[in-house]
Amino acid sequence: MICFRWKGFKCQYKPVDWVQIERKQHNKERTLEEHRKMLNKVVKRDQKRRKRIEAAGIEYQCPELVGNTQPLPKKIKFSED
Repeated sequence: MICFRWKGFKCQYKPVDWVQIERKQHNKERTLEEHRKMLNKVVKRDQKRRKRIEAAGIEYQCPELVGNTQPLPKKIKFSED
């Protein structure tokens, strides 16, 4: 009879792949509401940055934000003809 003293004695440590976890979270499909919320945050950050630049007395023309309000599909679907 084989008896082990410690639980998990033969189990090896498997490190967590944080890169894979973050990649999955970053590339997830977002709903229209989530996309709008994300765009609003980007616009707010840009406005704060512009105000800080003006407050510092720097004359700088900030480039306009370019982007779609509608999210593009991450997966291309081809029709079967």
